[in-house]
Amino acid sequence: MPWTGIEKELAVDSFIRSILSASRPKKRLITLFIDSLFIAVAFWLALIVRLDSFEPLKSADNWLLLLMLIPTALYAFISLGLYRAVLRYMNSQALWAIVLGTFITTVSLVLLAFFIKIDIPRTMPFIFAWLCLLTVGGGRVF
Repeated sequence: MPWTGIEKELAVDSFIRSILSASRPKKRLITLFIDSLFIAVAFWLALIVRLDSFEPLKSADNWLLLLMLIPTALYAFISLGLYRAVLRYMNSQALWAIVLGTFITTVSLVLLAFFIKIDIPRTMPFIFAWLCLLTVGGGRVF
């Protein structure tokens, strides 16, 4: 039996309340998970936009590169203090952490691709950096 409109609203309301009432460590894990998704989306969109094709999704090398990049990126953001406190508003320290973390992540992308000999387009890291700034930073603004 399909849900009625009111049942859907109650389910969503209950889900949101459970997230808001979660402990700080759980909220940090949720934020880490969402940032992982943002980094993955930025990576794939950068490749797809640059190559104008979905072919990069079929390459195991690209998946390997992404699997190595996500922990590196999260470590950079953690080290810069982005997850020390759940942000209620965007301050200059958080903005600086996002910009510097994105720079470190982009440099890591280039170095990882070079050392494990995965060919990426030369402009892809620039596109990735902008998309990463928009997703990771934008996710905290809204």
